[in-house]
Order: sequence, then C-alpha cells, then structure tokens
Amino acid sequence: MASITAPTPLEALSFGWSVFPLNKFKKPIIGTWKSLQQRHPGADDIDEWSRRPGLAGWATVTGAVSGEIVLDFDGPEGVATMRALGLEPHRMTPSGGYHVRIAHPGFPIKTQRETPKEGKPRPWAGRDCRGGGGYCMYSGRAVSNHSNPPIVREYVWLRDPAEPPYPFEVLPKELQEYLRKTPTSSDADKGNWHGKGNGHGKRVDSELLIRRALEAAPSCGRNNAGFDLGCQLRDNGYSRSETLGIVDNYRAQCAATNTKGNVDPYTAADVRASVDQAYSRPPREPWADTSQDAKQHGRANRGTASPPNDYTVPPPEEPPADLPDPNWRDSLLLNDEGKARACLANILIAFRPL
Repeated sequence: MASITAPTPLEALSFGWSVFPLNKFKKPIIGTWKSLQQRHPGADDIDEWSRRPGLAGWATVTGAVSGEIVLDFDGPEGVATMRALGLEPHRMTPSGGYHVRIAHPGFPIKTQRETPKEGKPRPWAGRDCRGGGGYCMYSGRAVSNHSNPPIVREYVWLRDPAEPPYPFEVLPKELQEYLRKTPTSSDADKGNWHGKGNGHGKRVDSELLIRRALEAAPSCGRNNAGFDLGCQLRDNGYSRSETLGIVDNYRAQCAATNTKGNVDPYTAADVRASVDQAYSRPPREPWADTSQDAKQHGRANRGTASPPNDYTVPPPEEPPADLPDPNWRDSLLLNDEGKARACLANILIAFRPL
C-alpha cells in the first residue's frame, strides 16, 4: 500500500483544524494553548512554532473549533471495539493503536478516558474520546506508551487526510448519548456550539435534507443541489467538517450521470469546493419544517432556511438587489449540469414549507 503523507500544519489549517506543536512526549511547546480552543492560529504562528526547539510533531485541538472529535482505540480490546463499530482507522499511533476521525455533531462532546471498573460492563472497551477541551497528536514522532525502554515511533496515516471524517450518526445511538455532554458555562466547546435550528437548540435531520437534495438533483444538477445542501446545513449550525461528511454521503447516493444523461464524475473535490463556497458566506435564519413527513419522524420545527411563500424566482443573469434574503443568491451557483432558473425553481419546490 502506498504511503500517505501526514498533512503539514498549513494543510491542517485548510481543513479547518486548530493546531499547535508538541514534543516527543506529546506535551505542548508553546506554553498555553487554551486560546486555540476558540480560534485558529495564523500562518505566522505556524512559521514561528516550526522553529522551536524540541518540536516533534503537531496536534489538532479537538471539538467544535476544528469540527472533529477523535476516537482513540488502543490495545487488542480497543481494536476489537473499533472493528465491532464498523470503523476503519485514519491513522496508526506510535503505540500501535488507531485514531478514527468523527465529525463534531454541533453539541458539546466529552473528552474522556475509558477507565475499567470492577464489576461494571465495558461495552466500548479500549476506547478513549478526544472532544471539547482536548487535543490529539496527528503527525510526527512520539514515545510509544507500550515500549520499555521507551521507543520513539511515527504516526502513520492510513487514509487521505483530505477525506471528510465519519458522520457522528454512524455511531450507535447508545454511544452517541454516552459521548454527549450537557453544555455548561465553563465548557470549552460551548463558545463554538453554533447549532440553532428552531431556537431550541435542535437542528434539521441531515437525512431529510439529503433526501430533498437528491430530489432536486435530476433537474438542477448534482453539484448545484449539493451546494444548496451545504448552505442548508450551514444555516442549521452544522460545522464545516460535519457538512463535508454529509454532502459526501449525498454524493455517494447521486446518479453517475449529469442532467444531460452523460456519465460525468461528481467527485469529493467537487464536494469540498461546494462546502468551502457555502461556508464563505454567513448563515441565514433556519426555517421550521412543519411537513407531515417531519412530524411523523418527530422532526417538526427542525427545518432549514426557506424563502417566503411569495418569493419569485429571479432571472439567472442579474438577480434583483431587493431579494427577501440576500444570501439566497447562494443558490445561483452554476456548473455544466444545469441552468440557474431550473435549479432555483426545483430548490424552491424541494425546500418549500409544507
């Protein structure tokens, strides 16, 4: 298998990760790193840190600021748990364990160690979680936890770092609830918890949005519908990293042909470009989905931004300046698969309040 190069710090920043340098004992070499739980470093910081003595590798700050959490599976029990969960690792640690990247779900997640307790069941044995307030080394060399005398080994990437992480929803419901953490005023993740939904902290079900995007794709094009899906997820407070995973899931369900019936690849690079474009704009106000379908699934009032009932489709060449929502121009993204008028008309139908 061809070796996969670990991302550089600047590449990690382009993925949306907040990063900082560590020594071979996985300790920070920059003094305090707590502010990086709320912000990303700049290129000048990276340049200065790269020249510091003792630099052995780089860590990502887990949680909302980077849009990801990391599940750390260690030892035979951890590997067995990872396999039982149906997860494939993204990288191997110096101790022979594995890291699996999971998209941050938009609500606070615990950083926790799995500590065996006598007489207590261990449904996810050998599994630690790096969530809000934590960090995880992702590249470089570190001392193996299981070697005596200590041996310094590399972090080995097993999958392309540019791939989206697993959606949080792939985890069993019981594990999702176990990892969930009630927000508190001191929670480092709280400041980045931007889910808003209907104003009660709820968000639209991503599967509902994917289904509607799939309905829109045949007439407006896979990429256009995928871009609008990214905008809808953004409006509902999904992190960029989560949205990458969800839109990539949508991509996997799309037809292999474009609107003209020709075979035309719709790639992960197209997904990333659409999501980048969506997140370059501020979110709109989410709308309330009152459809019968949503009510039947317990999702009433958990929708996404929708234009008013009297909204009319603007001409694709020069949309009027007095649109009810200026950000609705997001839907005017064009590609070879469809025309703006057809795309907008279809999206208005697919995402209309019912």
